[in-house]
Amino acid sequence: MASILSVSFLFLGAILSAVFLPEFSTASFPAEKKTHLHFFLQEQFNPPNSTVVKVAPGAAGGGGDAASLAAFGNVFIIDDYLTDGPDPSSRLLGRVQGLSAAASISGSDFLLVANFAFTESGPWSGSSLAVLARNPLPEAVRELPVVGGTGKFRLARGYAIFRTVSINSAAGHITVEVDVFVLQY
Repeated sequence: MASILSVSFLFLGAILSAVFLPEFSTASFPAEKKTHLHFFLQEQFNPPNSTVVKVAPGAAGGGGDAASLAAFGNVFIIDDYLTDGPDPSSRLLGRVQGLSAAASISGSDFLLVANFAFTESGPWSGSSLAVLARNPLPEAVRELPVVGGTGKFRLARGYAIFRTVSINSAAGHITVEVDVFVLQY
């Protein structure tokens, strides 16, 4: 009896697969596109116009100096500017919004969870890219994975290359050049 029931379910499954799977396998997606984006991230870490704020102190507690900023466990919320040039007053393209956390005991690696939101008029307006990555700050060139996107970057996947262009400790400003390479529909 059990073998007849098993065969019946197997037969029913085969029929349902034949009827419904072709509909899913022929779903119409537009052709996949390759896109290269180039912009600059502007981060201001000194008040009164900070774009990064510490929301949780790490193991060393943390003060205001650079060494304590990288204390293991420090968590920061970011709302940095995306511009089309290295000068902080360059045309605004959008924002980088998310969090960054000191994720290594040595103090050199951060976890970056962020959306690159293109908010200003332009070809990517209203779209975003999502990054979830280890960000080893001491390295001159860093590769971070792009794990998704919205709008024109729906189903995006790829990588971003970060290059620190300048660090002005006195002004509390960092400029990072970013090249993004993504595949999307």
